[in-house]
Amino acid sequence: MPKSPLDGIIVIDFSTIIAAPLIGTLMADFGAEVIKVELPKVGDVTRGSGGLSGKRSPFWLTIGRNKKSVTLDLHTNEGQEIARKLCSKADVALFNYRPGVIENWNLGPEVLHKINPDLIIGLVSGYGQTGPYKDKGGFDRTVSAFTGVTYTSGYPENPPVRSGFPLIDYLTGYLGAFAVMMALYNRDVNKNGGEIIDLSLTESAFRTSGGAISMYSKFGSIYERAGNRI
Repeated sequence: MPKSPLDGIIVIDFSTIIAAPLIGTLMADFGAEVIKVELPKVGDVTRGSGGLSGKRSPFWLTIGRNKKSVTLDLHTNEGQEIARKLCSKADVALFNYRPGVIENWNLGPEVLHKINPDLIIGLVSGYGQTGPYKDKGGFDRTVSAFTGVTYTSGYPENPPVRSGFPLIDYLTGYLGAFAVMMALYNRDVNKNGGEIIDLSLTESAFRTSGGAISMYSKFGSIYERAGNRI
């Protein structure tokens, strides 16, 4: 039986909700060994999504598929030490916390690259690791509004509407998986070692805007809602 494309690749997934976990999900689909780190006693928050009391969440079955799970309390020295040991043998580590959080857990890039120089570290956030908005929490609906995606959705005679699904979260996951694969290629083929990937929901949202931003910056023209008209 032929090997899967990502057979032998180890991913430690410290992230939660959708965007960053989807990176691990997609990699697991193609054969990577993905170890999901969850909260002790309660597990990942998405295990309770979907409104099915006492049953496994269909949302978790989607985003958590093909992953192994372990519980760690990253607020304790013991939990942090185990997390570092996991990362010392991994190819990829995924996080989606505000800047400074993983540093407080002694799991920042500087620490992890000291114990594993070849580690690919994926940092997913609302607004990036630097800049004036870096400390703000970011979710699909807030970033959709912030970037104008919501403003351009719907009919011109009606107020803006947001998508019924968290499209920016999912797009970020797809772009994140692409970025991780490029980093692995750069590491293994070009022999350039580990990398830090700084990916924000904001960047992903702007990728959906087409020429709207350049139209405004060049001509001052605002892209308006057009309904189902082309």
